[in-house]
Amino acid sequence: SVPGGEEVSKGPDPALAHESHQAKTLRYSVKKKAMAACGELHGDLLDCFQKASMFTFKPICQEENNAFWECYKRERGMSTTETAAQRDMSFRQMYDDTAAYVQEQWSKGSDPKD
Repeated sequence: SVPGGEEVSKGPDPALAHESHQAKTLRYSVKKKAMAACGELHGDLLDCFQKASMFTFKPICQEENNAFWECYKRERGMSTTETAAQRDMSFRQMYDDTAAYVQEQWSKGSDPKD
């Protein structure tokens, strides 16, 4: 404490920051492995989207989409029998995971399907 009785903030707890960093690193590693394991299905999905027409009257690339996301969730360790309350992977989280993987692959100059 300082004169006048005020407490001085010492900043964030380094142990908590380290634990948080380790958790993020582990999640990233699991995501990266899942994307690598499902890379061929992901490539099929991207190819389908590139070839799809806006004027298609059925859901665009539904089979490819389902195959990829089933693989991705399985590889991330997300059981399809778990309740949504236990393990809910949002569309936004899946989109962010995919975008991060594709950006990483493009930055390396490699094709994500390789």
